Amino acid sequence: MNNSPPTPPPPTLSDSVGVPMPAEMLARLAREGWIVNMLARGGGQIIRFASMVVLARLLAPADFGVLAMSFAIIGVAEVFKDLGLSAATIRAPAITSSQINSLFWLNAALGLLMTLGAILIAPTLGPLYDDARIPHAAAALALSFAISGLGVQHGALLQRELRFRELAACQLLAALIGGLASIAGALLGYGYWALIGGLLVSSVTSTVLRWHYCRWRPTRPAYDRSVNSMVSFGGYLVVFSILGFLAHNLHIALIGWMWGAATVGLFSRAYLLYAIPLGYITEPINMVAQSTLSRLAANPAGFRDYYLRTTNSLITLAAPASVATVLWSDGLVQLLLGPKWSEAANFLRWFAIGMVPQVICYTSGWLYLVRGDSRMMMLWGIGGWSFLIVCLLAGLSQGLESVAISYAAAMYALLLPCMALAFRNTPLRLRDLLGVTLRPVAAAVLAGAALSFLPAHWELHWQPLQLPLNLGLYALLYLLLLSYVFGQRQALQELTRLLAMMRRKPL
Repeated sequence: MNNSPPTPPPPTLSDSVGVPMPAEMLARLAREGWIVNMLARGGGQIIRFASMVVLARLLAPADFGVLAMSFAIIGVAEVFKDLGLSAATIRAPAITSSQINSLFWLNAALGLLMTLGAILIAPTLGPLYDDARIPHAAAALALSFAISGLGVQHGALLQRELRFRELAACQLLAALIGGLASIAGALLGYGYWALIGGLLVSSVTSTVLRWHYCRWRPTRPAYDRSVNSMVSFGGYLVVFSILGFLAHNLHIALIGWMWGAATVGLFSRAYLLYAIPLGYITEPINMVAQSTLSRLAANPAGFRDYYLRTTNSLITLAAPASVATVLWSDGLVQLLLGPKWSEAANFLRWFAIGMVPQVICYTSGWLYLVRGDSRMMMLWGIGGWSFLIVCLLAGLSQGLESVAISYAAAMYALLLPCMALAFRNTPLRLRDLLGVTLRPVAAAVLAGAALSFLPAHWELHWQPLQLPLNLGLYALLYLLLLSYVFGQRQALQELTRLLAMMRRKPL
């Protein structure tokens, strides 16, 4: 019999408008939200991995290249569709239904406008890439901007109200239904259209579910002038996001222009293999961290403690993921994608080297958004993203592998200035960051170094078991080092306790 107290209903919009939440309830919701999102993201990644494994064997690298080349140009419209208004909704101390209505119609109009704009420029992409498939693919992908624009504010309200279970359901179902749609299309022989169809189905599913779970409904279009400051806040984020989009996609467009769709397919799949665990580590915590830190802004000690504990959790996951990927990138590519993708392993290895600094830099966004300092975030973006773009273009002149090397090197070069600027006007210091990151990184590196000295006869005769065995042994050695050499047993015990609590409260 479960004697735990009943779980209170999720806060409504009116509950969250300027009303401080008791610290005990906030802590419980933050813990549960982190666990819910970790499990949901884990389920989502299993679905994505499974669909990627199947699709990699059903489709050619060029099919994935068509998708990546199309999005590398028109995907910037995704930034304008949001206009940073979801972040403005999440962080606002108080918000009215009239303001939400204005922001909803802004997002809806921008989504439609971006769809029409992308459709208009799509015909120019064929001559640019010398590939007749790209205009049709880009025009079809553009439909997702109008579809997802209708769900931006509903998702922001769910996050603002700390309704992480509902958001988790949206993620899981959208990933599952979209993945199944892509696999069905590939089996029917639709090639790259299977990938595009899956993305559109996923967008529709996510938007419909957000409307289902969020009780708020728009009224007739109107503009509440009190949202001007929120639009201004979002405008700075748009500039930051545009530069970030260019930093992650300009080289993809140039690779497609120089070497074609098949090469882009190999490079983009390598980055996706890197991005999936990266997203699994950062995205679930991101949802909870922004909301929790916003509520702790008036409590410097609590703010500092929560940020450092959360960052420690991120690095505890990221450090072993990075080292394991570097050690066994060939086996991972072979297992997940198949032999025709073997060239992607070199790219994956270099991307993985930059995972830890990228995860740390990711947390800087929480600090800017919680302070409402989107202008300083934009200014950092102008310098930081521009530096990354220059590094990638310099690497491109030396060949494809040099692009991946430049990406990893830029992450390390940007780490200290990024965090030093983000820590301004906060109770955090760089030495605090070093204290919570050094031990998991050291444990991960030492565990990897120990396994690299295994004798040759460690190799098994049946190769399919080799990679799981290596990863299992590595995980065990990492946990032992982290617990008994670097004194992190308490943090691991807390994580175990939270997971046990979550088993009693299923999704």
